[in-house]
Amino acid sequence: MDPEDMKDGLESVLIRQSIRSVSIADIAMQHSDNENLYVAPAGRGLADVLPQLQKKVGSELLLRRALEKEADILDFCIIDTSPKGDWLTMLAVSAADKLIIPMPLQRSATKHILELEERLMEIKENLDVDIETLGFLQCAVDKRDGVENRRTYWDVLDAFGEDTFLKTIIRKSTAIQRAERSGKSVVDFEPASRGAIDYDCLSEEVLVRLGLPTQKPKNKR
Repeated sequence: MDPEDMKDGLESVLIRQSIRSVSIADIAMQHSDNENLYVAPAGRGLADVLPQLQKKVGSELLLRRALEKEADILDFCIIDTSPKGDWLTMLAVSAADKLIIPMPLQRSATKHILELEERLMEIKENLDVDIETLGFLQCAVDKRDGVENRRTYWDVLDAFGEDTFLKTIIRKSTAIQRAERSGKSVVDFEPASRGAIDYDCLSEEVLVRLGLPTQKPKNKR
């Protein structure tokens, strides 16, 4: 997908809900490598309209309402956002039914996870939305940092309980970095790489947790 082809982004859907009907389907673009995958870009203007959006009453639910209108045509909707805990992150969280929280096994990440969990509790209570955390996803894991990894793992486990982490671990992989630069998924870019294998396993685990039919990953660890 060429960014130059993007006419409207998510800002068009959010800002115009009360002015002109622009839907997620209107801005979604078919992925060049997968005919069943559509991507709705954030858009270059999203940052510019944030101050205006935040002033709207009930603005935290704008994305959720927009997605509810597309429920009949979507099998899954994956919302990818920064885990910073800012308003955009809260907008995405409020629109979700299930959460997977990526977590590098670094001591600094623990503080951000605690802050995100506090905000999540506020969202559930104040907006009356039902959101389930499927688990924390250990990502960019480097076995050479074993001591740091274990300390962080046990800190989070002590704070959140036994079922905190997904079983899948996304290992640090140069293939993932190269795939990102190429604009492709690592599964398409280098399917035999450990990055592709890990994401195949993650897909399988998520389907199992959702109680949906699974297809065994093509790659094995």
